[in-house]
Amino acid sequence: MKVYIVKLDWSTEDGNDIELTVYGTYEKAYKKFKELISNEMNPDNSWVGELEWKTGFRRTTE
Repeated sequence: MKVYIVKLDWSTEDGNDIELTVYGTYEKAYKKFKELISNEMNPDNSWVGELEWKTGFRRTTE
């Protein structure tokens, strides 16, 4: 049996932690991974969304 683990390592001014989620299929794990990345790219959720990219492209939620 295979299991797929999605790891979110986060840190704030108040603390830090690791969240592990275990899935039975690659597809479900990948879906969660894409959801986490999308959330991190949202400037309302994370400072990462405010980064200026080398290509000049800046992701927005509009």
